[in-house]
Amino acid sequence: MTSESNLRPPHVAAWQSFLEAHRLVTSRLEEELLAAAGVPLPWYDVLARLADSEDNRCRMQELAQAILISKSGLTRLIDRMQRAGLVVREACEEDRRGTFAALTEGGGALLDRCAPVYVRGVTEHFVDLVDEAEAVTVEQVMSKVASRARPDA
Repeated sequence: MTSESNLRPPHVAAWQSFLEAHRLVTSRLEEELLAAAGVPLPWYDVLARLADSEDNRCRMQELAQAILISKSGLTRLIDRMQRAGLVVREACEEDRRGTFAALTEGGGALLDRCAPVYVRGVTEHFVDLVDEAEAVTVEQVMSKVASRARPDA
């Protein structure tokens, strides 16, 4: 007997479809970003998050939470991106223990080249397949699931 035996068939199918869609679409987006600009998806996620943040910078801890990566994983990712000239680390003046990751001019330029690839991929692999009513339902359901899964829930 598997642990899924207590789940009802439509819930098992929905869960498996969610996992498969997430894996396939994120893999496809990464392939497209790598082919077009040599950028892995996590790099794009960091660049986009920083560009959307005040002053193009974000506390490392908040950035890790936003892109769903461990603090140590983000540290290694930022190290690689810093060596590539895409981001810099900045000390937090209010809290000397805190550190910001900040977007560089080169990081912004790379994001400008990658964003159309990302938007085209999201459009092709999601938006074009989901009508507005379905999108509202997906957002509501996934928000409910995410709210329950958050550490502070």
